[in-house]
Amino acid sequence: MDGIAGRTRARVEDLKPEPYLLRRALGDREAEPADAGLIGDSITDIQAARAAGTAVIAFANKPGKDRALRSFEPEALIRSMDEVAAQS
Repeated sequence: MDGIAGRTRARVEDLKPEPYLLRRALGDREAEPADAGLIGDSITDIQAARAAGTAVIAFANKPGKDRALRSFEPEALIRSMDEVAAQS
């Protein structure tokens, strides 16, 4: 992980599913959307990643969450962060 982008102002319109924070993180790193990805545990995470043009890995961190997340067609779905670590 190279950095974290978080909300620094009280602008509700910048929150997910808007891709504002993702675009800011990409810009800070001079990265192209196609070279980045998001791991997210919500439908709005998937929507924001799509709007930013990045890949998304859905994190089903609670039982039953995988069905809702999978319906938004993420590139991958994981149930544990250990799955990400195993691929590194």
